[in-house]
Amino acid sequence: MALMRCPECEKEISSKAAACPSCGHPIAPVKQAPPNTIWTTPSASFGCLTVIGVIIILIMLIMIAGLSEGAEPEYPPAITVRCTWVIDGDTIKIRTAGGKIESVRLIGVNTPERGEEGFKAARDFVIEHCHEKDVRVEFDKTERDKYRRLLGYIFAPGQGGDEIFINAELLRAGLAKPYGYFSSNRYDQILEDAACKE
Repeated sequence: MALMRCPECEKEISSKAAACPSCGHPIAPVKQAPPNTIWTTPSASFGCLTVIGVIIILIMLIMIAGLSEGAEPEYPPAITVRCTWVIDGDTIKIRTAGGKIESVRLIGVNTPERGEEGFKAARDFVIEHCHEKDVRVEFDKTERDKYRRLLGYIFAPGQGGDEIFINAELLRAGLAKPYGYFSSNRYDQILEDAACKE
């Protein structure tokens, strides 16, 4: 504890004393807690900052909603594989780069089964364009069906470096019927248009 002299009576007193014990002269002003002005009377700047903050948040939410509305969903990457066998017009066998043999069910189309009218024509179409050729398989949101077959859109080599969209061409040629519904798949509109042109 440090000592000091009272400016009034010149007696030694504690430096922490609020007033001189001899003469009562105040030594240091008594500290009072500042009033809580934020909650009792908001200042103009606080209200202005609140409004600006709300506006910024609203603008960010509108921007996020606008970006997600037109954004393309993420799909698994396409693969280029060798078509090793054609089971029927809507199912093929492929060999992956790792040598694994997989079945691929074409999305959005259904062709006749073995023994049904049109089976041979649909199968022959797919054989002509895919068998023993490198084809590109694109996937949708669901990569496999309940039988563990890959679900894919098949793009086969065409003339002049163009690709043939096999799923759509089967529909356009009248060799397949639409399968499923066109509302949530990657190429719905193209397949729907192709089905209408048969």
